[in-house]
Amino acid sequence: MTPKDKSIAQITKIAENNKWYIQSANMRTYYNWTCCNSAIDCAHASLGFWCMRSMKYMEAFLPEDSFNKKAIAELEKQKKDPQHIIKVMNNCEEKSKILHNFYKKYTKKTIEEFSYNQFYTVLNELDKINYDYWKIAYLCDLYDPTGSLLLDNEIKKEKIKLTEKETDILMKTNWLNYTQKELLELLEISSNANNSIKEKDTLLKKHAKKYFYVDNSWESTKELTIDDFKKKIEEIPSSEKETMLRNLKEDWDKRREEIIKKHNISNSLQNILFFFRQLFILRDKRKEHTLITNHYYDLLFKRLSVLSDIPFEKLRVLLVKDIKPKLDADYLIDLIEKRKEFVLETYIDGKNQLFSGKEAEYIYTLLKKQFESSSNIIKGTTASKGNIKGTVRIIMGESHFSKFRKGDILVAPMTRPEYLPIMKKAIGIITDEGGITCHAAIVSRELGIPCIIGTQIATKTLRDGQIVELDTKNGIIRII
Repeated sequence: MTPKDKSIAQITKIAENNKWYIQSANMRTYYNWTCCNSAIDCAHASLGFWCMRSMKYMEAFLPEDSFNKKAIAELEKQKKDPQHIIKVMNNCEEKSKILHNFYKKYTKKTIEEFSYNQFYTVLNELDKINYDYWKIAYLCDLYDPTGSLLLDNEIKKEKIKLTEKETDILMKTNWLNYTQKELLELLEISSNANNSIKEKDTLLKKHAKKYFYVDNSWESTKELTIDDFKKKIEEIPSSEKETMLRNLKEDWDKRREEIIKKHNISNSLQNILFFFRQLFILRDKRKEHTLITNHYYDLLFKRLSVLSDIPFEKLRVLLVKDIKPKLDADYLIDLIEKRKEFVLETYIDGKNQLFSGKEAEYIYTLLKKQFESSSNIIKGTTASKGNIKGTVRIIMGESHFSKFRKGDILVAPMTRPEYLPIMKKAIGIITDEGGITCHAAIVSRELGIPCIIGTQIATKTLRDGQIVELDTKNGIIRII
């Protein structure tokens, strides 16, 4: 038996004997595979697999037991030390400052003029900083599998009955994330009657420079201009602007205090609620960094495209560690060819190993078996209540948005800010991933539409056009 055969045999045993939590999306490998390694470190895990299919579909198989153990351990630390999550957030903020300094140091123009040596040095600089940031910032994801259950158990100990709306308010703060800040500032620019056309243009130019990244995603990046934001203003109905401004300025801290007083919520439960609120903030801050960091990854790989004469879109299956100190275009072209259908990385006891082609597909098939189901029922966690029946649309990323119709049920690996336009058209939402702090949970409650998260298998089991029923009382989806 060759060393490679022994490795495959070991992987087969690990794949079959562990319970996995999947995270997936359309994306580029160089955006995310560093984050996968950071996730393993954050969860103190010894195992993990992540793969890319057809140069687009990314899936990470992460050990659920490690997630749950670390999540419980961090919650116990918070119970003993109410400052624990603040220390974590401060640590993350220090890493965040390093990322911000990187953003300031390099402009699009300077990157476009890089020599190969400069490109290589700066790419590795960014990847190291990003790794260090994600190693801390991944903490919120550890609560996706069981966070809702952990919080429910803490609330039950108090023997109080909170409505879904009250629980939602207890999770809110007056802190605004980057999408809310951007919208608030844009509305204020457009609503100020004292601004002349010239003054508005000046303000919009500054706005575009500040928020150029807001439409970026895990799938692609786009540098927005003043014209994009002008169009955004035009698409907001005048009748809705005041309501939107009022909602963005809602005093959630005051409303939260009213609920705390009404139910006489103990200091110990308030401490737990504070912990989960900080996880909300951590996830949103991380989203902002991700969108900007992906912008810089793309700038750097576009420079590599020019230097190597390899089309930019073909580079999407490359990893930062594939890049050698000296340019070797033939080597990169060979890697791209091998990874066209499948590329998979394993992490076992501190060692990473890459597989491509048939070997990668074989390992992926083993991992996927755990999530196969012939039942007409899919189980998940209710994020927003309401029972509905409707037609399914599988949306893996932005490239699928055009097929979504008003009144469809949105099925996605996870939702992110760029999903908001189609979420507003949906009568229900189903996701593979997510916990109490996830985007789908928050937005579905705000929109008042039924939502079941954390199914792990919805995008793999359901098909476009199928009719399903969401039973949020029991957290299940029935295929009709």
